[in-house]
Amino acid sequence: MSASTPRGTGRRIPVESTFNLRDVGGYPVGGDAVVARGRLFRSDLPGPASDRLGELTALGLRTIVDLRSDGEREKRPSVAASLPGVTAVHGHVGVGLLVIEEPALRVSLPVLYEAALRRLGPEIGRAVSALAGPDALPALVHCTAGKDRTGLVVALVLSALGVSDELVAADYAVTQDLLTPEFFATIDLSTHVPDGQADVTALHGADASAMLASLAAVRDMAGSAREYLLRHGVGAEDLARLERQLVVPRDDTSPSKDEHA
Repeated sequence: MSASTPRGTGRRIPVESTFNLRDVGGYPVGGDAVVARGRLFRSDLPGPASDRLGELTALGLRTIVDLRSDGEREKRPSVAASLPGVTAVHGHVGVGLLVIEEPALRVSLPVLYEAALRRLGPEIGRAVSALAGPDALPALVHCTAGKDRTGLVVALVLSALGVSDELVAADYAVTQDLLTPEFFATIDLSTHVPDGQADVTALHGADASAMLASLAAVRDMAGSAREYLLRHGVGAEDLARLERQLVVPRDDTSPSKDEHA
């Protein structure tokens, strides 16, 4: 297995109070370039402060994009938002609200994700725009599990950069190894279903096929991930800046926290 291929729990960054924190760098883009390491991270909710959050501080983050609602943030604050020197961006992507409004979307992740892509494009676009600011990186994108909302945002970024569908889907599927039944037992389902009573176990997985179907849906909607983002508010200059900051020659994947195009 190549170094750029996801390897389950081996990709996890071990920071206490997180289950699913990882660097999305290292994936090949074309023949001679890769996504830079140390510049874009994805995670579940970084929970209450602990004595071992030095690892999170050590990432040198400048931006936190929290995809949860105001109510979710009030119930469970993200410690990452209070790290020194960090700008917190609150960009709610209401996947849970879609499930509440239309219970039939609980049938499967591909069905839910396609609905989210069709209805939440502006919200997704704002999240990606936040990552593309001149001084935004290194950045962390997170929601509660780091799976659905985070998964869609990160997948669109990676696909727009030129990462293959197979690797984008494999990166998404790493979550399946990291989010255990014990983790899901801690989630407050009231943000996804009324009173937390409905069965949403069909939405707990993170199979690569769900993301492959979502990327195919993006192409049906807009032709490509790049065009999808452009249609939903991400500027061409922002995408160009994001590419300059995140795509590096294959032999230069080390973090560069002072490069801001």
